[in-house]
Amino acid sequence: MLFLVFTNFLLAKPLASRNVIDSLKKELNRNSIDNLQKFSIFNSLSISYRKVSPDSSMHYATKALELANKLKLEKEKGDALQNLGIAYFYANDFKKSLDYLYQSLSIREKMADSDKIAHTLNSIGNVYFNLNNVSEALKFYKRSLVLARKLGDQKREASILNNMGSLYVSNNRIDTAYIILNQSVAILEKQHDSPTLSSSYNNLALLYRKNGAYEKSLKYDQKALNINKEMGRNWEISYVSNSIGETYLLMKNYQKAFEYFSEGLRVAETLQNQDILLFSYRSMTKYYNAVGNHAEFDNYFNKYEATKDAIFTTQNTNSIAEMQVKYETERKEKENALQKLQITKERSLKNTFIYLSILVLVAVVILFFRFRVKKKLSSKLEILVNERTHDLLLNQSKLTEAQRIGKSGSWDWDLVHDQLSWSHELPIILGGKNMEMNWVTILRTVHAEDRPKLIEILRKKFSELDSHFVFDFRIVSNNTIEKYISVYAELTKDNSGKIILVQGNIQDVTERKLAELALIESEELYRKLISASPDAVFKINTEGLIVFASQQSKKLFRISDESLIIGTHINEWIVKTDQLRVIENLTLKSSEKSNRDTDILLQRKDGSTFSGELRTAIISDSNGKSTGLIVVVRNITDRKQMEQKILRNTIETEERERQRFSEDLHDGLGPLLSTAKIYLELIAARMEKPIEQKEFIKMTDDLLLESIKSTREIANNLTPNLLNDFGLIEALSVYVDKINKMNTISVALQIEENFPDLPKQTEVALYRIISELINNTLKHASASKIEIALLKTNKEVKITYSDNGIGCDIQKILLSPSKGLGLSNIISRVKSINGHCNFKSVPGQYFRTNITLPPAVENEQSIM
Repeated sequence: MLFLVFTNFLLAKPLASRNVIDSLKKELNRNSIDNLQKFSIFNSLSISYRKVSPDSSMHYATKALELANKLKLEKEKGDALQNLGIAYFYANDFKKSLDYLYQSLSIREKMADSDKIAHTLNSIGNVYFNLNNVSEALKFYKRSLVLARKLGDQKREASILNNMGSLYVSNNRIDTAYIILNQSVAILEKQHDSPTLSSSYNNLALLYRKNGAYEKSLKYDQKALNINKEMGRNWEISYVSNSIGETYLLMKNYQKAFEYFSEGLRVAETLQNQDILLFSYRSMTKYYNAVGNHAEFDNYFNKYEATKDAIFTTQNTNSIAEMQVKYETERKEKENALQKLQITKERSLKNTFIYLSILVLVAVVILFFRFRVKKKLSSKLEILVNERTHDLLLNQSKLTEAQRIGKSGSWDWDLVHDQLSWSHELPIILGGKNMEMNWVTILRTVHAEDRPKLIEILRKKFSELDSHFVFDFRIVSNNTIEKYISVYAELTKDNSGKIILVQGNIQDVTERKLAELALIESEELYRKLISASPDAVFKINTEGLIVFASQQSKKLFRISDESLIIGTHINEWIVKTDQLRVIENLTLKSSEKSNRDTDILLQRKDGSTFSGELRTAIISDSNGKSTGLIVVVRNITDRKQMEQKILRNTIETEERERQRFSEDLHDGLGPLLSTAKIYLELIAARMEKPIEQKEFIKMTDDLLLESIKSTREIANNLTPNLLNDFGLIEALSVYVDKINKMNTISVALQIEENFPDLPKQTEVALYRIISELINNTLKHASASKIEIALLKTNKEVKITYSDNGIGCDIQKILLSPSKGLGLSNIISRVKSINGHCNFKSVPGQYFRTNITLPPAVENEQSIM
């Protein structure tokens, strides 16, 4: 909440206010006090009762007014009327409040008491504020502010600025409110008025929190808390601690919120003040509701309700007690009045002559002193006029400079006398060079689309339902927009509702407008980029609801319009088995990365499904708080099918290798070992025939040598020994030489000088790939020549392979489940070493393959 300030700059604590009231009542019952002392006590009681009991405040203010009328004291009468007006304000009777305040103002203006005039003007402004009459409230605040500044009363100046700031907040002029409230704080900081400064800091903190500027809110509340701790003001310590806790609760920093709420409650419990206890219990109730602790929520909610009931009971008891006191006081006063009336009658006859004599003497003295005072006042008035004239000229100079810096100008239009006046800066903003303004020339520079609105204003066509108007127009030069101008004006009406005065300002907002247009252009570019993307783009809020869907989502999800997706939960488009995993990946609270990729199965409304890849990025506001996600949805069904085919081909290849290995062992090595076993049995049976035994031993030796040879050939087919021992280049060279010796085909192997040694896994894979390519050419190409090149550049390793055979249809072979096994194996092996390959073939002419590998293939796991 924001506070309006009347006279007291500090908000009295309930306990302190009660002590003051009791003390004043005791003083009032003393018989030794005179009428002026009694008047002072009546006024003090009225002030003390304002927030405790407005009825009692009105009662004592009325007593003070009656006493001032009886004593015929004009100054005291003005004070009593002021207090009575404020009492009716707190009782929400604004009509009577204005009536008494205007009477007080009239008396104080006659007495030329500038200090009290400023006080009354501020109070009248507060009443108009609560009547939502913004223009009248501002008028009286400004008059009060001028007087306070001339008197050098900076405390009052700060209080008026605080009230004006509150008014601008209620009128949604937040930027102006910030400026004015900060001015109030700056003055109080210079004055070192710690109690008042604490309240102003808290007001600023509440305003910043209301507008979401939580860090600034914490800054000013912490300042207020420090002041109150230094002064030992426990009531304020509890209140501000709870205020800081509320800010942390809005920031969802539950640990900090609990610390400050607990501190506020601890101090409140030591005070045993029901108002601040109620506030602390309310804060703890909100905290436990936020964190979901239902047991503690119920506990503190019950305490909150019990305290609220206790306060209500106490207030009723106090009201009854006040009514009893008021009755007894009035009864005693009536008895005293009757006694005094009797005494007065008895003395009146004796004192009549004395009074007449004194009156004549007093009249002579008064006339003499009035003459001297009048002469003295005339001299002071002349000095005061000169000082005020100097101040006005100085303030006007400062205002002119401020308008120049802010590129703004002010104007006033008196519609009754049809007189228009303006500040020095306004013609310059509109393109003029001096104080003269030619409206015909100005209208010619206004953009044609904006000109009718400006013409309506110049023709006094205002809506009498409005209290103000705002519009923008453009100034054009050489068919190019040169400036953007913003106009704000407030309308003042008479009692009949007729507009009599228009006041406002004009500001050059070109820089702001250009920034807005740049932002609009940026947003348009963003929309075009999304429209051009082949993938669907979603925007999801923190609750998982889709708030935006691009046009591509229609094709991807087979719907007639993207609006059918907006407003639905992201889970509605994900198959049930993947929903939990997606929610875990998309949860904003657990995310520390800006984006993630997730492969899932998505579903359409018609029941069909497809494989999708979700790429996400977090959206944050200006304070870094996460507000949602951007999700890019890509259909990866084709890619998944290709990966499955490669995996299937790899498995089939491995099975084929196992089968070939089994056949080699069974058909080659198996018979040899079986025969060797038979020969060993024959050797054992020929122990007595050494010649035959020696012959079988030789035959067995030959069989074992053949078995060893066969074993080496099988092992070499699995992994050539040359490749393991000497590397890729030596193994390929030997392999190519063997093929060339067959004289069936010519193989040309080119190896670039200084070709590097590659990781073991990479060399084995390349040997298998080149062997597979040569094998395919020998079996299917009917080629006479093969060319192989191993090259190395700064950025990559490159292998080229080509033959002059009959070629083939690459796409047809890859799509064939039976014929594409060889090429699929090659793709799979290249992928395993993070490489990339492409095939090119012209049927009847040639077949070519290019394989490229990154520089650090052993450390990468990228997808081809």
